[in-house]
Amino acid sequence: MNTVNALNIYLGNKRKYLLMTLNVVLAIFVILEIMIWNEVNGLLSAEEFAEHRIQTEQPARGSLIND
Repeated sequence: MNTVNALNIYLGNKRKYLLMTLNVVLAIFVILEIMIWNEVNGLLSAEEFAEHRIQTEQPARGSLIND
């Protein structure tokens, strides 16, 4: 309990700066986590999705025409 009180007294005037620093670190962490999540899921942009759709439909159409 003494260490908590000592920490409270020490951080008296520095609490605002600590809070701002922690908020910035949290924002950076969330941004990095979203970037990693998008990388793992392989989300496609609208252009990439359209290109992928065209590429997957072409072999299917070719096989139907040849049958």
